[in-house]
Amino acid sequence: MATEPDTRGSEGPWWHRLRRQLRPKADDGTGPLETLQRQLAAAHEQADRLQAVLDHASDAVISIDAGQRVHFFNRAAAVVFGIAADEAIGQPLDRFIPEGRQLAHRLHVDGFRRTGGTARRMGRLHELAGRRANGDVFPIEASISRSGEGADMLMTVVLRDVSGLRSAEAAHQAQLRAEAGRQAMSQFVARMSHEMRTPLNAVMGFSQLLQSDAHEPLAPGQAQRVEQIRAAGWHLLRLIADASNLSIVEAGGLRLEVSRVALDAVIDEALAMCETQARARGIVVQRHALRGEAMHVDGDALRLRQALINVLSNAVKYNRDGGAIDIRAGRDGDRVQVEVADTGLGMTPEQLAHLYEPFNRLGREREVAEGTGIGLVLTRQLVERMNGRLEIDSEAGRGTQVRITLPAAAPLEGGVAAMPPPPSGAGATDDLPPLLVLYVEDNPVNVLLVQQLLARWPQIELVSAEDGQAGLELARRLHPDLVLLDMQLPDMDGLGVLDELRRDPATATLGVVVLSASDHPDDRRRAHAAGAREYWTKPLDLRSFPADVIRAIGRAPAPAPR
Repeated sequence: MATEPDTRGSEGPWWHRLRRQLRPKADDGTGPLETLQRQLAAAHEQADRLQAVLDHASDAVISIDAGQRVHFFNRAAAVVFGIAADEAIGQPLDRFIPEGRQLAHRLHVDGFRRTGGTARRMGRLHELAGRRANGDVFPIEASISRSGEGADMLMTVVLRDVSGLRSAEAAHQAQLRAEAGRQAMSQFVARMSHEMRTPLNAVMGFSQLLQSDAHEPLAPGQAQRVEQIRAAGWHLLRLIADASNLSIVEAGGLRLEVSRVALDAVIDEALAMCETQARARGIVVQRHALRGEAMHVDGDALRLRQALINVLSNAVKYNRDGGAIDIRAGRDGDRVQVEVADTGLGMTPEQLAHLYEPFNRLGREREVAEGTGIGLVLTRQLVERMNGRLEIDSEAGRGTQVRITLPAAAPLEGGVAAMPPPPSGAGATDDLPPLLVLYVEDNPVNVLLVQQLLARWPQIELVSAEDGQAGLELARRLHPDLVLLDMQLPDMDGLGVLDELRRDPATATLGVVVLSASDHPDDRRRAHAAGAREYWTKPLDLRSFPADVIRAIGRAPAPAPR
């Protein structure tokens, strides 16, 4: 009978040998078992740290197996998809993909698993989207990586919800489109303004000449018809100016020159523009004295006057015949308020709700013929640009109160500054010496109009040039007292003519006034920067043009002897 081999050897049975191998050496804790335990503990600690890092990551992290079932789902993923991590574990990845995209996404992930790649950014060729537990679909950005092989392989997706980013991008693109639209509209309005002002210059200029011609006076019926032409021209000009200013403000092209402005003087100037119309309808305008000492505000004098003219014009336009307008101003702390109250038509709450809609005349088209529907829109933007506030109260049938509030200007050190004396010779017409004015203009109608506007002053001789080069030659040869310069000439623009005049010592000191059909602030700034003394826009005003020419000559340096 065979006997079993003795496997104990000299050291005894095999389990004794295994026990001796696992027994700590000299009880110092360096045996294989203790080493294995420490390694396991270290691995568990490292796994816990990794778990904590992933759970505190701002991006969602999801690990899936080869069958595309969830094995890991961090806290950010739970927040993004609106589901607890323990509920997501074991679920197919399709649960978090929109239904219409599940097949394509599954094929994409499976293709990545088979290619053996290590990492890839997803969504380069198409938009990615996720689906929350409540069914909401949202845009995502994601990358995928893989580790392990075979049954142990895991693929990990790191993703973030980019709903906010996409919304911000959409808003930015919408803003860019709106800005491009405003710029295009501003350019269109500026071009149309220029094209319309040129014929208006002739219509309004010659109608004023006809009305004021003492040698060939108009018959009463003719005078009435010419007045209708002139009034319609001014109405069209107002519409062009309002549309142009509104487009410039909305396009961000309006630059204010904020300074210390005497409120009393600006109110007087605005009131002077509306008094004739008020008087014609029997409307009594009562200007109350300013409460307290003379007040000053921080603002742009030109734009403040424009805002007050719009407010006063509405108070007249929408008033009743024989009505009244009260103008009051006062200071309240560090603010100054101007109030214009009328006894006119007033507005309903519904009309007030649509008050600042451009070109909306609130159903008053039949009651009041004149108007553009953009005056108050522009006024509010101008006032707010000056750090002010526009408030309107109104009641149908009882009238309207408009309040403009602006920052009060700080008092001047050393008291009130004295007003500078008026320019020498400004507006004076008696004992004028012989004067020569050169008009560089290619439109013969405009030349004829200026010639007739100046005809009442025989001391002023007008010569003209139809292009820039001819104007430069006449300026060098004649040394005129004043140059009137159009900005659009057939051979060169007005800025080029200005540059040539300033670079030539023989013409560098000539006074130049630009006459332009463009009222854009940028054109005005460029002309002044190039050396123009003043910038006048067409159409010209018969009442002020001759005196303006004499004043401009008085401001200009003395020309070289001719």
